[in-house]
Amino acid sequence: MNDALALPAEFSTPRLFLRKPRLEDATALFRAYASDDRVTPFMTWRTHDCEDETLAFLRSCLDDWSSDTRYTFAIELSDGEAGPARVMEKAGMTFEGILRRYCVHPNLSSEPRDCRIYAKVRPAAGDLSG
Repeated sequence: MNDALALPAEFSTPRLFLRKPRLEDATALFRAYASDDRVTPFMTWRTHDCEDETLAFLRSCLDDWSSDTRYTFAIELSDGEAGPARVMEKAGMTFEGILRRYCVHPNLSSEPRDCRIYAKVRPAAGDLSG
């Protein structure tokens, strides 16, 4: 990984703690939402039927971290529930835009849906605004 672009494996705000996922998260994630068909319509994968599917998802996330291709974070709230957009904002991320018809949520439809993009970037060298 290029150290100038390195993401922290974890960071926090007064209300949130974001961290790199761990394989040990599989049971909690499966029970909390990966197996819940009321939640998974908003995911990019189908409802998990068994914990092994959640474990495979976490392995994929960790492979992405290792290859510097994608960075999935586990988000822990400390002050009750918040909407997904609010969670990103509380984590210090900025709304970047909407990718139209970008992502398929197979539990809702085979049609691509819009995807809201949030980012947390380091200021450019010499940038005094951040």
